Amino acid sequence: MVDITAGGIVGKENTTLVYAIQHPLSCIYNTGDSRDWYTQDESYLNNTLWGEGTVKSNYDPCPQGWRVPADKTWGDYVLSTTQYYSMGAPGAEVRHQTNGRVYASLTWYPACGNRNRESGLISSVGYSTAFWEITPLGVWGRGVYFDMTTINPNTSGSRANGMVVRCVQE
Repeated sequence: MVDITAGGIVGKENTTLVYAIQHPLSCIYNTGDSRDWYTQDESYLNNTLWGEGTVKSNYDPCPQGWRVPADKTWGDYVLSTTQYYSMGAPGAEVRHQTNGRVYASLTWYPACGNRNRESGLISSVGYSTAFWEITPLGVWGRGVYFDMTTINPNTSGSRANGMVVRCVQE
């Protein structure tokens, strides 16, 4: 983990792109106002880093044939469509001990937490998670958030937050 303000992280192009390519397993966090891992200057934000919904970019973290989901992929998810699993057994009890949700019995979403943009630390494991979508919302990233009592299919958050990428087939 490395703070974006550390020396040598932001390059002469005012972004962390070169550093991120050279250190693909590093987590770049940001305690500053831009809330972005890519730049400290909002005029250098890259809204097409993962593509624009129609074209997969070279920086999309998903494998060939897969991509970061488009905007509002999870738009039809609401609390009434969820079933909870606790240690692999179905149930309806809503508590932090449950460890995932299943939608229409077709897929399972683990409550794997997220990485905080200010510290780089992982939190909320087993309680909540958020998944990225490709389309940003202004200076914010966009995706779906859920915990064991809430789901927000159109959430926004700091781009420097470490949220899950759940790839979808192209």
